[in-house]
Amino acid sequence: PGAAMPGGAPAPVQYSVSDAFNYGWKKFQENLGPWILGILILFIGLAVIQGIYQLLVGGLVSANTETKYNATTGQVELVSTGGLWFSLFAIFVLAIPIAILGMIVQAQIVRAGLGTTEGKIELGKFFETRLLGPVIVASIIAGLLTLVGVLACYVGAIIVAFFVQFFAYFVLDREDKPWNSIKASFSFVNQHIANIIVLFLASFVAVLIGALLCGIGLLVAYPVVAIAHAYTYKVLTGQPVAPVTN
Repeated sequence: PGAAMPGGAPAPVQYSVSDAFNYGWKKFQENLGPWILGILILFIGLAVIQGIYQLLVGGLVSANTETKYNATTGQVELVSTGGLWFSLFAIFVLAIPIAILGMIVQAQIVRAGLGTTEGKIELGKFFETRLLGPVIVASIIAGLLTLVGVLACYVGAIIVAFFVQFFAYFVLDREDKPWNSIKASFSFVNQHIANIIVLFLASFVAVLIGALLCGIGLLVAYPVVAIAHAYTYKVLTGQPVAPVTN
């Protein structure tokens, strides 16, 4: 894409969402082992840590509350025993590393998607740490911007999340600074708004279908969607992608 045509004029970028998903499906098949194992390890690890967090939350709440019967209302109520506010603060503090871990998982999937568009990948691609710090900082900025959108209007939060969705690609591929990657994502989505809307909707449907198939379908849906997004980023920024070999 973007190669020069006879006479020196640049060739128009050829892109379609169907091409992106077709490429994603075929490259997923080429890298089946690394993608399945990578997704399983990342998601199982995240689920285990979230489960531990939920147990801690339940323990903190139960240790600082008790149930009492209210004769006036005829209902059983949850009453604080004195340390509930400390427990709530502890729950908030513990939620921070969980949120950061979620950011890391998402970044590693983006990293693997980009790697797949550049050739075959190994399982280790999911656990590289290069540029992970800037991605986390950019994720926090994106989260704060989305929170502002929530405070203003929930529709605003959706719009912000939609426009910042490609920031990790600009950090991992171009090594942009966190704030610059946010601005680059806004510009990128704005320039290709029609294609990105269709990509977003198609991705939502793919993940939904994967979830409905007892969740097992997500092992296919997530990789295909991730590669399709990486393909979209690469092609629409005028970069070559590795050819499909089967």
